[in-house]
Amino acid sequence: MNHQESLRITIQERLEQGKSVEGILSQLLERAPYTLLDLVFGPQAIQDERFLTAILVFLEDIEELLPLSRIPIDQFYHRLLSLAGSQEAMLIERLLERHFSKDWMVDLLRRFQSGRYVFNHLLFWAENDEEQVLECAAQYVSLGFAAAVEQYAVEKRESEAIFLLLEAGFCEFAARVCVNLIKSEGETYYMERTAAVLGPQFSQFLELCLGCVQRTSELKALDVYLRWYPSLQPVLIKKIKKMERRRKAGGAKAVNRG
Repeated sequence: MNHQESLRITIQERLEQGKSVEGILSQLLERAPYTLLDLVFGPQAIQDERFLTAILVFLEDIEELLPLSRIPIDQFYHRLLSLAGSQEAMLIERLLERHFSKDWMVDLLRRFQSGRYVFNHLLFWAENDEEQVLECAAQYVSLGFAAAVEQYAVEKRESEAIFLLLEAGFCEFAARVCVNLIKSEGETYYMERTAAVLGPQFSQFLELCLGCVQRTSELKALDVYLRWYPSLQPVLIKKIKKMERRRKAGGAKAVNRG
């Protein structure tokens, strides 16, 4: 049994016993850093979520070893995430803290096909570099993460995301953002620009918006634009009747409960 294998067994035994391995890792980092790197990243890496938790405090030091080992940082973190198990979300959070603005972050998160991580990435961008967040959002839209961008736009009341979604053909997502912004802000200042972008297709977009409307106040806000298109009046009337039926049904339930 070689020294590295002996180390691996010692670390795994301590993890099983619930003992700390930070002392061992600290010594390895000082005396045999590339042995530590192999235990973290190599083909025989320790596959234990508790080990991942232990190495988080050493990430900055381990990253400094990567260039000399010719290990691309995105490949390093992809490997870590593949071993993370239930600690995946915690590692993603640490990644965002350290590297949210790096070009490779978008591609790394894309591989995990998680809208939640994309949403968190966009929020992190907005909190730390608001001017650049839309560029990041545009990349995610192009990769198909329209739902995450919609969620971000609603959360941050970001009307510019409407046009990112429209340009990529995600009209239903853009319509939901519009209606949610009307709900939260009571404003429709972005609708004129939407009309200019869509041209003759604006009426179809308004119909999508109508499908998302849940409140009378939202209908009133859209009314100035609906008047432009008499062809939408039947759709509008149908929506009003549907909302009225829902209101009456809600009132009847309240009476019955009383």
